[in-house]
Amino acid sequence: MRGIRIALRGAAAAVALAVLSALPLSGTATAAVPTTNVFPIAHSGAACTDSYGDPRPGGRIHEGVDCFSPAGIGTPIVAVEAGVVDRHTDASGCTTSTSVSIRGNSGTRYYFGHLNVRYVGNTSTVARGQVIGTLGQTGNAHPSCGGGGPHLHFELRPDGVNTVDPYPYVITWPKVGGGGDAYNPFGRFDSLAARGGGAIGLYGWAMDPDARTTALAVHIYVTASNGVRTYHPDIANGYRPDVGSAYPGYGNYHGWDTVIGSLPRGSTKVEVYAIDASGLSGGYTLIGTRWVTVT
Repeated sequence: MRGIRIALRGAAAAVALAVLSALPLSGTATAAVPTTNVFPIAHSGAACTDSYGDPRPGGRIHEGVDCFSPAGIGTPIVAVEAGVVDRHTDASGCTTSTSVSIRGNSGTRYYFGHLNVRYVGNTSTVARGQVIGTLGQTGNAHPSCGGGGPHLHFELRPDGVNTVDPYPYVITWPKVGGGGDAYNPFGRFDSLAARGGGAIGLYGWAMDPDARTTALAVHIYVTASNGVRTYHPDIANGYRPDVGSAYPGYGNYHGWDTVIGSLPRGSTKVEVYAIDASGLSGGYTLIGTRWVTVT
């Protein structure tokens, strides 16, 4: 699990996009990122990759996440929080993308890069969910510049200066117009170990962005050394403050800790599924597969 962390400062940025996003806001107090924010791309199928902190050309460190839409170029980009546009740039070759920076009413600063077009400029007041531009591939995101094609580069600076990993936040924000059961459950199968006497112990966590504080059902399938596959249900309602800290707005009770006994000795496969809070058919996510030698 990737925790929220302050970005490591790399060498001077090679492109103006990174220079702009690194400029601090003066006089901005530390802010709590609002839990009422919305997802930056207005499409139910949009998603972000957890690429914060990854190395980039020129000795840079990726200070945001990359977000994609199945609709590609032209998908609406929206303000995640109400606030004021404090900076923007317009595309210029491979060095500068079309971008918008918003200082939210909470004091948190948001950066939106690689836009195709922008609809707002400096000092513009924006509402939460207002379209501020469209998804693009300007600047070094363009294929001719060696980029990865259309996507949104999104940064989050709660104190207006230092970046944090946006991923734990964006996966909790609802998509404008998405509604209903928009997100799949997710989690982690943290550990599996033999306990002796034919028993195994395993633990992890699971949650659903559509029902943030709901304790999810967890389904465990064990394939023993004799080939027999058995089902073992559990509930992810155990105390996990580490998870609650990493995913604000979800609460601290999403852990599961299970002991399964009476298994034959030998190599054993264990699969864990988080079950969607909606209860819809097919609503589940495989959150991990591990092997253990039962003793």
